[in-house]
Amino acid sequence: MNLPKKRELDILNVFLCLLVIFIHVSSSAVTQANKQSVLLLMLYTPWKLASVAVPGFIFISAVKLALSLRSGKENGNYFSFILRKFKKIYLPYVLCVFIYYLYFIWNGYFEFDAKTLISYIFVGDLAAHFYFVVIIMQFYILKPI
Repeated sequence: MNLPKKRELDILNVFLCLLVIFIHVSSSAVTQANKQSVLLLMLYTPWKLASVAVPGFIFISAVKLALSLRSGKENGNYFSFILRKFKKIYLPYVLCVFIYYLYFIWNGYFEFDAKTLISYIFVGDLAAHFYFVVIIMQFYILKPI
């Protein structure tokens, strides 16, 4: 059974991307604004409400995985599934972490330490946006459960 693509999931993805952009663009204004200012009053509530973006992306990933299971598309061998996700998602992520790490070393933020680099790869905390990949990979690893 081949289920049609869910356009509403794409629309929700775009909306969540816009929320993430709003969070990043307005963060400086929110964190540096005078606590008594009208600017803070106008920005803080939508800024906090926009934090639904990351759980939203995780939810959409779960829905897409569930739909693929329902269609029979992902009902094959679990190890081939994980290998595909590893190649498509995790290897590019590791490359990006490595590039970021080299950038931080090059700019004198810290010295090279292999143990720290490995920690950054597995935890996803070298740069703020990397943790999402680690969460999604954990989600895929737990697929059989």
